[in-house]
Amino acid sequence: MWAPWLQGAYEQVQARLADDALPHALLIHGPPGWGQLLLADAIALQVIGRAPDEPGLGPPAAELAHQDLRWIEPDGKSGQTRIDLVRELGEFSQRRPQAAPRKVAVVTAAESMNAAATNALLKTLEEPPPDTYILLVTSALGELLPTIRSRCMLLAVHPVTEAEALDWVRSQLPGPAPADLEALSFELGAAPLALLEVLGAEHEPVGPLLDTARSGRQTPAALANALANADLEDLLRRWIRYVVDALQARLTGGSPRLASLAGLPAEDLLDCQDQLMHALQLVQGTSNPNPRLLLETLLVRWRDLGRRHRR
Repeated sequence: MWAPWLQGAYEQVQARLADDALPHALLIHGPPGWGQLLLADAIALQVIGRAPDEPGLGPPAAELAHQDLRWIEPDGKSGQTRIDLVRELGEFSQRRPQAAPRKVAVVTAAESMNAAATNALLKTLEEPPPDTYILLVTSALGELLPTIRSRCMLLAVHPVTEAEALDWVRSQLPGPAPADLEALSFELGAAPLALLEVLGAEHEPVGPLLDTARSGRQTPAALANALANADLEDLLRRWIRYVVDALQARLTGGSPRLASLAGLPAEDLLDCQDQLMHALQLVQGTSNPNPRLLLETLLVRWRDLGRRHRR
């Protein structure tokens, strides 16, 4: 798989590498779901001389057993990049290439490094060995320390328009695009890689469910039970987009995507946005809230939006 909006950045790296002018540390960044990992994969294969004729063809670098390649991901349980992997990266960088002209290491979700892992990486970045390249990948550039950013060449992944992204997504689908493609695109911020993942998992838009919750046709408890296996962080992000859309509609005089939010006072919408953002922070943090209870509480408040102004 390859995305055409990555081609410019890829060719830039190709040219620098051919001129022996590529910095030894690259920081590939962009919004979530726009292909930073695809770009890192293509660059890593180029560095070790295993690039196919066209990027995106052949086995991905993460699955390649190669002496001069390291692919580092966060731990599945903690969500953090383990310190021992970063230390091993320092040792790897000091070795001479074994089979390729250069060595490369890819650190995915670089923002997931804790303080100890970040300090270990800084030591490697401060004195980069020859013939070694380190690719850091992130969708949260602001969460990385300035000392990390300053030691890397920043390589941005720039999103294209939603129409272009949707055209690309349709070209990747084995059959006709689903009718709710545009609704899912809205909920995911038009991020094409995230959209393909959701389509592959046969997920549906949450908008109709939120309308049902507003109407009271199902109780908050019943809806919370129906969503028991949902990815709560993903659900909250999509939910927030509808609230923001309704706020923007009030400013422009337009109609919100969810008809059930039309005419609601801005004060209520802002309160709702704050509640959802707080819930998202709880889910992302270490407090380990009860997902079903949290969701039911939010659905009750969602159902009752605007009621205080009708009394």
